[in-house]
Amino acid sequence: MKVYYDVIKFNFKEIFSYPSEVVAYFIRKSIHLGFLIIFWVVVTQDNGEIFEARKTISYFLISSAIVDITFLNGTRFGRRIQKLIKRGELSNYLLKPIDTIKYLFAGYIGRKGTVAFFAIILLTVGIYLQPPKSLLYLPLALTSIILTTLTGLGVNIIMATVGFYTPEAGSLKNVFEHTRRLLSGALIPLSYFPPLIKKLTEISFFPVLTYYPTVIVQGTEPLQSVLIMLLISAGWAVALLTLGKILWEKALKNYDGVGI
Repeated sequence: MKVYYDVIKFNFKEIFSYPSEVVAYFIRKSIHLGFLIIFWVVVTQDNGEIFEARKTISYFLISSAIVDITFLNGTRFGRRIQKLIKRGELSNYLLKPIDTIKYLFAGYIGRKGTVAFFAIILLTVGIYLQPPKSLLYLPLALTSIILTTLTGLGVNIIMATVGFYTPEAGSLKNVFEHTRRLLSGALIPLSYFPPLIKKLTEISFFPVLTYYPTVIVQGTEPLQSVLIMLLISAGWAVALLTLGKILWEKALKNYDGVGI
């Protein structure tokens, strides 16, 4: 485990060697989140009976923080592995006496660790605007965030294996990203979806990536509904991680990398 900790620490220090990139990320994130909140503030003003401005702003602050805290809400990690495969650089990692996924993931966490401070600020403000009904929701929220991270890891591993079979895996990644932003609740809270579409969406793993952890942190859902969300999240986490492991191992058996 020490080697993975050292990788995290090294990548964390390395990214701080380029402070301009960190600042640029904060600016980009703030602009994106700002425009999203402004849009929904306008919507709530025109539809005050349907939308609650305070609750909606809290939702997007918390969901944005969840994205940064979980690291794997999107497919950047999977896309990075796809690029290593395409350039033939994955062989360098496969030859080392380490778990390749864990090693690459440790480096990814180290590089993404710089956004944790910003995420904590967003999370704190979001909770202040919409505090949970009970402190009981806090351990449930932590559990949900962990399950979201595991689900996202499974999705990224599956996405990474696509790179073994096609050099244009990035196109599939783009399609998935647009679908994820819409169906996960990153752009529109699922509670605003028409009932039928909401029910169909909740069958998929997409709400696990953003909507479920966000509303659980807000603590506005009944406890029974929260427990159902956690069960669904746990089911998808196990299913996607298992599928990802099977596909990864199968792809490696057929991988003719340089130096292997």
